[in-house]
Order: sequence, then C-alpha cells, then structure tokens
Amino acid sequence: MSLYPITFEKTGFPRINVYEDYFSVESQETGKTKQYQFSDVKEIKIKRQKDSFWYKLPGWHQIIADIVSNADEPTILRIISSSGTPWEYEIPNGTDSDFLYLLEYLNSTTNS
Repeated sequence: MSLYPITFEKTGFPRINVYEDYFSVESQETGKTKQYQFSDVKEIKIKRQKDSFWYKLPGWHQIIADIVSNADEPTILRIISSSGTPWEYEIPNGTDSDFLYLLEYLNSTTNS
C-alpha cells in the first residue's frame, strides 16, 4: 500500500498534493497548478510581515515598522527553486498545525 498521494486542502490555503518524486501546488488566487520536482527545490518557507528587517531592530524601529506596514499584508508561502526562482502563494495569517507539518515534511524531502 502506497503512502502517496498525500493531499492537503483547507480553506484559504493552496491545495498541495505530494507524490513520490514531486509535489504540486494549486494557487487559491488563480486556480493554476505548478509541479515541483523535489530535486529542483532549494527551500520552502513562510514569509511573514513580522519577519522583515525593521521588526528585528530594537526600539523605535519596530514602532516605525508598525506605522508604515500594512496590517492586512498576507502571509506568503515561498518555494525557491535550485536556480533561485521564487514562487509565492498567499496563505492565511496564523498557523495551521497540519500545514506546518506538511511543510516540514516537504523541506526534509527536498533538502535530503
């Protein structure tokens, strides 16, 4: 019995299907699906507004970052190919344990 395909599908998140040698991501915004070979992916990460440079500086820099930033700025799932090309997908702000577990699994598979 095969473990694959693994499917992640929750409201607000891109749909992700995982197969033995690749995975696919369907964008919520466009409905388009892109396939990624594990061997061609360098990194998968979540980009949050609070991870920006300004929020890492102490003191008044954080206050300025809060003033000039957009509070509704989406959280981004970023997949970076081995050639350096980034692909980005909007995800809901906050966390989902199943989604984070899947990203951890994908990262362990792509970086092995």
